[in-house]
Parts: sequence; C-alpha cells; structure tokens
Amino acid sequence: MTLATFFIDRLRVIYDAETRFIRALQQMAQAATCTSLKEAFLTHLEQKKSHVTGIESIFRQLGEDAVRKTSESIVALLYESHDIVDQCRGFPLAAQFLFCKSGDQVWGGS
Repeated sequence: MTLATFFIDRLRVIYDAETRFIRALQQMAQAATCTSLKEAFLTHLEQKKSHVTGIESIFRQLGEDAVRKTSESIVALLYESHDIVDQCRGFPLAAQFLFCKSGDQVWGGS
C-alpha cells in the first residue's frame, strides 16, 4: 500500500465517521430536553457538516470519489448514543447525563 492509497483509505473512514456523527447528533439533539444541551448538539452538528463539506472538497481536489468506508469501532461508539435515546425515554435527567458521557467517549471530551 502506498502512502497515497493509505491516505485515501483513512480519509474514507473519517468521511464515514463524520457522516454517522451527523445522524447521531441530529437524533441526540431531537431527544435532548435540556435547552443548553440541545444547543450544544446543534452547534456541534453544524461543525460536523462543515467537516463533511471539507472532506468532500479534498476528495474532489484529489480526483477521487467521496466514498465512505465503515469503521466498526465508530459504529460501536455510535450505537451507544442510539441506545441511550431508546432506553431513557421518560427519564430526561438520566438521558442528559448519559448523552454527555456518550459524547465524551465519541468526541474525546470536546
């Protein structure tokens, strides 16, 4: 594998992750009952959309198709956010706490 091939491969994994994060953030923002948490999710959502646009631009500049490559570790991390939405319906304070903890794991505390 050449360095260029490796770079494109990793870019496709990142592209997939960012796209998945967008969907997860939309769901988490929709489920959040705390206004400040909802706003934080929506702000982060806009940042992720900007990241996807930037990655698509890099693909175009390289003459490559913007194709996603699944990372099982990202899928596993995001499963937790879906699980929280499903499990915590009717328990808004527990859900808010778990959303924050899940976000810390997925986004490295940012």
